[in-house]
Amino acid sequence: MEPVEEGIWNLVGRCAEAKKGEQILVLNERGKIEEEIADKIAEAVRESGADCFTLWADSVPRERRSLT
Repeated sequence: MEPVEEGIWNLVGRCAEAKKGEQILVLNERGKIEEEIADKIAEAVRESGADCFTLWADSVPRERRSLT
């Protein structure tokens, strides 16, 4: 298994713990993730038995804020 695929399965199986019967939304930032990687993530979610919905959105501007 290639490192990217291994990372995707780790994300879907261990981090998200995707399971049959669940509905999972994968939110992708345009210009921040490759479409091929997003497709592989969605495929892994479906293979886990969960329903997968994907959404593409523009990046949200991030400003640095002090915690104090």
